[in-house]
Amino acid sequence: MMKKSFALITALSLGLLTACGSGATTPTTAVGNQGTTTAAGTVAEGKTEGTAETAEPKSDAKILYMVASGKMGDQAANDAIYSGIEKYCQETGAECTYFELAEAKDFDNTARTYCDKGYDLMISISNAAIDFLPEVARDYPEVKFGIIEGQVEGFDNVLNVRTDINNAGFLCGAFAALMTEHLNGKKEVAFIGGVRNPDLDRSQFGFAAGAKYVGGNSTPIFIGNFTDAAKGKELTTQLFSGDVRIVQAWAGGANTGVFEAAQNMGEGYYAMGGVNGQFHVSDAIIASQVKNTDNIAYAICQDTFNGNWKGGTIVMGLNEEAVGIKYAPDGRDAVVPQEIKDQVEELRQKLIAGEITAPATEDEYNEFLKTIQ
Repeated sequence: MMKKSFALITALSLGLLTACGSGATTPTTAVGNQGTTTAAGTVAEGKTEGTAETAEPKSDAKILYMVASGKMGDQAANDAIYSGIEKYCQETGAECTYFELAEAKDFDNTARTYCDKGYDLMISISNAAIDFLPEVARDYPEVKFGIIEGQVEGFDNVLNVRTDINNAGFLCGAFAALMTEHLNGKKEVAFIGGVRNPDLDRSQFGFAAGAKYVGGNSTPIFIGNFTDAAKGKELTTQLFSGDVRIVQAWAGGANTGVFEAAQNMGEGYYAMGGVNGQFHVSDAIIASQVKNTDNIAYAICQDTFNGNWKGGTIVMGLNEEAVGIKYAPDGRDAVVPQEIKDQVEELRQKLIAGEITAPATEDEYNEFLKTIQ
């Protein structure tokens, strides 16, 4: 049975779209696989500290972000999560550090090292940690572990925060197909991911289902990593040579290649970003499949150190505005007819009401297709 941290849900519901601003911060220094910034932006020895003006209430907490997929500086999920952690540290005076894992198997030794250094909270994303976390959590019961989009049950010191990103993917797939039809009379769209895994499957199959629901078709392509922007650009350019006019990017740091390809094509060719929108990265992004991981990380920090910690699993989605579709906030979405936005909003309401169930796996997607044929 899923346990719910109501304090975390409340914190997210109150401020998900605004708590950390529209863009993720990027660390300014790294030593090997480790790097941090100070609140004032100068280099510190492995930590972020709040200034005197922002350090109330004062905290001696120590927080680690374990980078299990990709690298910092991706202007995507890793930067967004760390920006949420940094925001908490800047407000309270807590210390925060990130560490980039060379391989997933390094999680065990690295986590134990930081536990021995007195770190109170470790946050990670994806399923990369779940094979190694149980033993660490058992051996260090005083340390709290927050896992975004992973699931490790049976430990009071482990909080799993999962999102129904498949619903956000559904909305974005429907939008992309309807918008492409508006642009060229077709409904061919594409999804470019990093590495296929259960998290990306939920996004990708939701996206494909949304496109199918409105009569379109989605082509999924996986780069093979989350860093090869050049390959992302090449694949996107190839897709644009056909009927595709909108590409959903879900490939971490490689997203920038997708955005660049759309930018180079000019008017009538667009990309869709992720995380909290990525609109600051490229003018070619008119809408995005958002997952507000910065605010999730911030809320995990709050719950850990204000006495509201509850281990277990919570699922957050459209209702809590943890995920969804977001249009460019600076007016560039004026190219999107209001009729399309209205259709997407109608689908959002149906998803919330349970009238539509967006698939999260290939098997669910195949079953979904039977319901609309």
